[in-house]
Amino acid sequence: ESWCEWRKAEATNSLASFKHPARLIDENVEKHIRLIYEELSNDELLTRCLGGHTQNSNESFNSTVW
Repeated sequence: ESWCEWRKAEATNSLASFKHPARLIDENVEKHIRLIYEELSNDELLTRCLGGHTQNSNESFNSTVW
């Protein structure tokens, strides 16, 4: 048993007739979440993270001292 309606439909082989609810999140909340998502998935930001250069230099220095 699952809390997810899609998974329930999948388990009962009724995905063909499954319909998602019209709106799960308020439009204003969705607007703000979408902006954050778009900023975090920006290609330039993701490219900077690829090299593993995501640690703060101060934190790196502190770890060598202690």
